[in-house]
Amino acid sequence: MKVLFINDLLGKGAIGRVPLGVLYLSAALKYSGHTVDLVDTKRFSGITRKIDDFCPDVILFSVRTTYQDMYIELNRKINHYGLKVHSMGCD
Repeated sequence: MKVLFINDLLGKGAIGRVPLGVLYLSAALKYSGHTVDLVDTKRFSGITRKIDDFCPDVILFSVRTTYQDMYIELNRKINHYGLKVHSMGCD
């Protein structure tokens, strides 16, 4: 399975933060034989290019609470791009 992580790596709130959740999940997925890639949220055109090039089976977001609106909008854009994205979360 091809898994694409979308994460805010370059945003001002992300500077100095290591996305440990993404790194742990990525390592576990790779260990299990899956192909994993990562794209930053900085530009939507970069995300769509990565989706075209990588052709992921699954797209995963790592969302911090203060960024939920950005990821909701990103989810809408990806759905309009032609991919069906299912969102899951914990309360």
